[in-house]
Amino acid sequence: MEITASSSRKRFALLVYTVFETGRETLRGIANFAHELDSWRLLHVPEGDHIAISEWLQDSGAEGIIARVGDAAMARALSVSGLPVVDVNRSVGDFGIPQVDADDREIAGLVAEYLLGRGFNHVGFYPCGNGAQGWSQRRRKFLQKKCAGRATFHVFEPLTYRTSGSQAARQAVRAWIRALPKPIGIMLARDDGGLMVLDACREESLLVPEQVAVVGVDNDRALCDLSMPHSE
Repeated sequence: MEITASSSRKRFALLVYTVFETGRETLRGIANFAHELDSWRLLHVPEGDHIAISEWLQDSGAEGIIARVGDAAMARALSVSGLPVVDVNRSVGDFGIPQVDADDREIAGLVAEYLLGRGFNHVGFYPCGNGAQGWSQRRRKFLQKKCAGRATFHVFEPLTYRTSGSQAARQAVRAWIRALPKPIGIMLARDDGGLMVLDACREESLLVPEQVAVVGVDNDRALCDLSMPHSE
């Protein structure tokens, strides 16, 4: 039997969450590489880490997996699959899966130098969700270290019972923004927190960036286009 080019391609399953720009950019990078290599067949799993992974993998014929590992259950399912796996999220513990991710130290360092270079003596950090994500904690730690001895550091401490976007959560963010010394530069763990922070600034009639400068991470164009800083 003659083996065609299509049947000889390696099949790789992509379990990458695409709600945020980072996931979509990850898929673009993989696709560009695969087109240049011209020997991979990519199997994208809709909604990435929200599926019955073990069952899907059994039927996929995949020979390798590139995944955004979102929790321990997913890590265990991938670990026992017997397939080569690369995690592009690095937010769960050590399950023996090679991990690749953004350089959180460099990201925090760039933000720190940007804000400190513009004379901010107060720097704040707004975490992602409840702040428990490993990458969010790392960015906070590295930013705080960079600011040590150069600026007073302030962190928003979210409470887990507050649903993101709820009235209670919005009031908590607004109270935090109100109490902060001004002017202050705030780093977001990622861009999606920016809209709530900017809304709080607008509700408190604070000028952006004169009184509160906000720096996001990920260059999520859709979210950035939705932002409306108060600068009147």
